This record gives sequence, structure tokens and C-alpha cells, in this order.
Amino acid sequence: MFRYKRKLRLILICLLCLTIPLFILYPLITYTFCDRHKFHANTLDDYSTSTDFDVFPSFSDLALNGTQHWSSKWQQVETRFVNLRQFYNISVPKNAKLCENAQLFVFVVCKADAFAQRNAIRKSWMATKTDKVISRFVVGRPEKSSHLLALYDEQNQHGDMIFYDMDDTYKKLYLKTHAAFHWYQSFCPEAKFVLKIDADTVADLQRLLFWIEKKFESIRKRHPAVIFGSMHYGVSPDRNIFYKNHVTHEEYFPSFYPPYLSGPSYLLSSQAVSILLKNTYRVHTLPEDVLYTGILAYLSGIRLQDEWRHFQTYDGFSPYLGCDPTDGTPLKTIAPASAEPAKIAQVYINLHNFQCQNSFFDFHLNDDVSNGISYYKTLLGFRLNILFCPL
Repeated sequence: MFRYKRKLRLILICLLCLTIPLFILYPLITYTFCDRHKFHANTLDDYSTSTDFDVFPSFSDLALNGTQHWSSKWQQVETRFVNLRQFYNISVPKNAKLCENAQLFVFVVCKADAFAQRNAIRKSWMATKTDKVISRFVVGRPEKSSHLLALYDEQNQHGDMIFYDMDDTYKKLYLKTHAAFHWYQSFCPEAKFVLKIDADTVADLQRLLFWIEKKFESIRKRHPAVIFGSMHYGVSPDRNIFYKNHVTHEEYFPSFYPPYLSGPSYLLSSQAVSILLKNTYRVHTLPEDVLYTGILAYLSGIRLQDEWRHFQTYDGFSPYLGCDPTDGTPLKTIAPASAEPAKIAQVYINLHNFQCQNSFFDFHLNDDVSNGISYYKTLLGFRLNILFCPL
């Protein structure tokens, strides 16, 4: 008996010897290697104002050309990130009741000078007219003054654009999404779902409405704050300064991102949008998709639902991707296309006319398992990775 007590005492002493130094060294490690204040700004004094000044011509410059001044049709928005506190304006729609019957709000991320691309989208997948869907292009300041009047004429003709008064650049893509989220909350909160989609991606909106009613709505009722899309696991920040998506250690220290959804398209519940906007002050500005659907979603406790069969990120129309067993509606709802107008039209035709069949080997996991072992394994690895460098 004495021998066992002695062994137990030795084990306890060893555990204490390992644990006590860890508690002592933990603050030193985090202070030395982790830029903790970058992710936890809690007062206005912690914020810095933007030093990346806008240089593109402003929409208000139209007044110089004798065109109607837009200043009375703007709403001011404040954006707050750890490294940025800035005010900008978003355009106000003429119809205050445009979303009364809307179930889905769609915003298309496109460049200001993508005139032909927007027309191709209007004539293809956005041509379906229904009160259940409100679709808008999100456009910032164009690089050339000559494009200002063209944008004004385009808006007068179609009335389907959201303008935000910031430079329209890839570096500020996170602001484009931020502007779209704010516009949705201010002018279209009746819609239960929000689809973010890039201009080089196509969607079958009638099919998406089908799957919202058939599948996504029931998930939203169980998990009010949820985002659907195609999941990325175990992705590391790009540290190469020559790449447009490069991220410095000061901006994001951990070696891995949390699981996040692919940027070309994802579907959010209204509550998820609200929570994301409330928590932007907690994070540094980063590439758009990992910022909103990865880090912010992780910090905010938003559920990510991997629905890669619906939100596909690769070319191809295999008939064995799966379909609804009752009426044969394909699972594939969104597909990558191209910036070329002709390719956008062709891919939409292929997507809309796509016929599928369930193979003998096809199976579908239930909603609670669909995120799968990979998601939780990656999430566990991410949490271990930030043990010493918490967000």
C-alpha cells in the first residue's frame, strides 16, 4: 500500500512540475509572440482612422457635369474594425417597400466598370422576376470619371444597383460586403435569407428558392444564425507579399484560419448578418470570405453549414451530383462561370437545363452530420493553434 501511495505522490509532483511553469510562462508567451490587442479593441480610443485614402472620383462629382446631385439620397454608415474606423455613404432606394414580400435578398459583387458583365447577368440568371427575390449589384467609386455618368444612366435604366461612396478596389472588398449587409438591414430586412454571389458566378434563383423552402428554412429555424456554402478546411494565411491575398503576422498571427466558406457564393440567415455587423470591431480587416464566414463567424458563434453540392466551386455538370428524390430537382444550384458575358449566359443555360440522377452509391448525410468529421477535426486543430495566441 505504501508503495502505491509513493507512486501516486510522485505522479502528482510531476504533474505540478509541468503545470506550474505553464501557468507562469503563459502570459510571457502570449505577450511576446501574440499581437493580442489587434483582436480586442473595446473603446473608441483603440481604433485608428483609415490612412488608405480614397483617390477615385466621387459620385458627388456628377454635380459638376450638371447632373442631378445624389447627396440627398445617401445614408451614412459607420464601419469599425480593429485597425479601421471610417464613415461612408450608401445609396437609398426610391421604393421604401420594395422588400415587403421578399424571401431572398441577392447582392452581386462586381467592379464598377463591369458594364457588359452586369448586362449579361440581367439577361441570364437575374432575368427571373418574382416578388420573392430582390437582386442588386453593389458598386463603389469607379476609377475613371467618365464611368460616373455611365453608372448614373445605368441606374436610371435598371434601378438595380447599390452605390457606396468608397473606392471600388480588391483591397477594399470587405467594405463592399459590409455596405451590402448594411443596405440589407436598412432597406430589406423582411427577407429571411441573403445570398452573396460574385459576378463571375451564376445561380438558378428558382432552384435556390426551392431548396430554401425544402431544406434551408428548417435548418434556419433550428439554428437562427447560420451560413450555408462550400467549406474550406485547414487553410493557412498567405504570407507571400507578392500575392494579392497576403496577410501579415500583425494582421493575423495564428498559422491556420478557422473553417470558412468559399467566397464566390454563400447564403446567410438574417440573424447571421446582424451578428456579423455587430462584431466587426473585434477583428482586423482581412480577405473578405475568411473575414466574415471564418473568423467573425467563429468569434460570434455562427453555425457554418457545408452544402458544397448546392454551392459548387468547380466546373462540370456530372449527372451524379444528386437531386431531390421526389421531383428530381438538382442539388447543384450555383456554379462558377467567367467574367466574359458570353460564358455567363452559356453556364446559366447549362445550369438551368441541368438534369441529374441519383447513383446507386449516392447518399446524403443529415443536417447535423453534414459538416462532418473534417469540420470538427479542423476546428479542434485551429483551437489548439490559438491556445497561446487567442483571437
